[in-house]
Amino acid sequence: TTSGYDGWRKDIAEKRLFTLSRCAFPGNQRNAAASWSGDISCSWNDFKLQLSAGLNFCMSGIPYWTTDIGGYATNWGPTNWSTQSNRELFIRWFEYGTFCPIYRIHGVDDKSLLSGFWDASTRSILLKYDKLRYRFLPYIYSLAWMVTNQNYTVMRHLIMDNRNDPNVINIDDQFMFGPYIMINPVWEAGAIKRTLYLPNGDWYNFWTGDKTSGGTSITANAPLDTIPIYIKAGSIIPMGPNIQYATQSIDPLEIRVYRGADAKFILYEDEGDTYNYEKGEYSLIPFTYDETTRQLTIGARQGTYKGMPETRTFNVVFVGPEHGTGLDVTSLCDTVLQYSGSELITEVGDKQNTEPVNFVLEQNYPNPFNPITTINYELPSVNHVKFVVYDVLGREVKVLVNEIKKPGRYKVVFNAGNLSSGVYFYRLTTLTFSSVKKMLLIK
Repeated sequence: TTSGYDGWRKDIAEKRLFTLSRCAFPGNQRNAAASWSGDISCSWNDFKLQLSAGLNFCMSGIPYWTTDIGGYATNWGPTNWSTQSNRELFIRWFEYGTFCPIYRIHGVDDKSLLSGFWDASTRSILLKYDKLRYRFLPYIYSLAWMVTNQNYTVMRHLIMDNRNDPNVINIDDQFMFGPYIMINPVWEAGAIKRTLYLPNGDWYNFWTGDKTSGGTSITANAPLDTIPIYIKAGSIIPMGPNIQYATQSIDPLEIRVYRGADAKFILYEDEGDTYNYEKGEYSLIPFTYDETTRQLTIGARQGTYKGMPETRTFNVVFVGPEHGTGLDVTSLCDTVLQYSGSELITEVGDKQNTEPVNFVLEQNYPNPFNPITTINYELPSVNHVKFVVYDVLGREVKVLVNEIKKPGRYKVVFNAGNLSSGVYFYRLTTLTFSSVKKMLLIK
C-alpha cells in the first residue's frame, strides 16, 4: 500500500485516497488502507466468527476493518436469498455491519438494498439501518479524526474502556463503537432476545430511552428489526439530519445528551475530500455536560475550513424514556441553539419529564412511507387511548393502541408491510379528544 499511497499523493494531491486491501499489516492506516476478512461463507457460523475476528484485528492496532456483509458466497456460488433463514442471516449481518468501521456489502450476488432479492419487509429493515448509519456520520467522522489525531480505535473490545471489570475479558460478541455506544449483535438464527453484559455504570437503551444499572447481565429484546444498542450514561452523541449521501447536509445536528455522569465530545468537521486538514484547515467544536450543574456547554469553535458554515443549528435533546430515541429525528427537542462559533450554555429543562398541557397528535414521519412510519402523540392527563388506522373507505385496518395511558409523550410505529399503496387515516381518540390525520403509503 505504500507505493500506491505515495504515488497518489504525488499525482492526485488534491483528493484523498482510500484503499481496500485484502492484506493487512500494523500501520497500514497510514497509507489510507482498510482491510476486510476475505471471501467468507454465507453462514451463521461464519457470521459469528467475524465478531471476535474484528475485535482481535482492531486490538492489534489496525483501526479500519470490515466484512462482506452476508458473506461472499455459498460453496463458492450464489446464495438463495429468497429463503427466510438466509434473509434473517443477511439482516442480522447488516445490523452488525452498520457499526463496523467500514460499512459495505460485497459478494457473488447482487445484495444491494434495491436488489430484487429482498421482499418489502426485509428491505424496510435494511433501509432503517442504512439511514441510521447516515445519522451517526457526525459521530463516526469525529471518531475517524480521533484515529488520525490520537491513535484511537473505532471498534473496541469492552476491556479497552472497562479495564477494571474482569467480567468483560472473555466477551467476544459485544463491543464499543467509539467511547459511548455499546453494540450487541444477534448471531443466533431465530433469536428474538439475547443475553448481554452491561459494564459498571448506568446504560440507556438506544431504542427506548430506558435506563438500566450496569455490572450485571441482562436479557435484551431483539426482534428481527432490532440490534440491542446501549449508550453509556455520561455521553454526548451528535446525530445528523436524514440524508441520502454523506455530503448532502450537516445541519441541523441533533445533540443527544445521556445524563447520569459528566460527558464530553469534540465534533470534528472539514472539507471532507482533501488533505487540507494536514495544513490545519478543520474545525473542532467541544461539547461538555456537567451533571452537578446540569449544564451543557458548547465551547468556542476552534479552526476553520473552506466552505465551513458560519452558523449552525443544534437541536439539544436530554434523552429519557421515549424521548430522543432510535432512528427518527426527535420532533420535540428540549432546546434549539443557534451557534455562530462562540460559547453557549444551556441548562437541563427536564422537558421530557414535564407533563404535556394539551392533547397533540403529530403527522406521521416519514410521509409518504414504505412500509414503516412513526407517529407521536401527547396526553395531558390519564386517559383511555384508542389509536386506530383506517383505509380510505373507513374500514379499520389496525388497532395500534387500546389501553389506559398516563400523561406523557408517546411514540407508535406502524408497519404497513402487508397493505397496498394508497391513502390511509389514523385517529387518536380519548374520552375528551379526537383527532384524525392522513398518511400516504407508496410501495
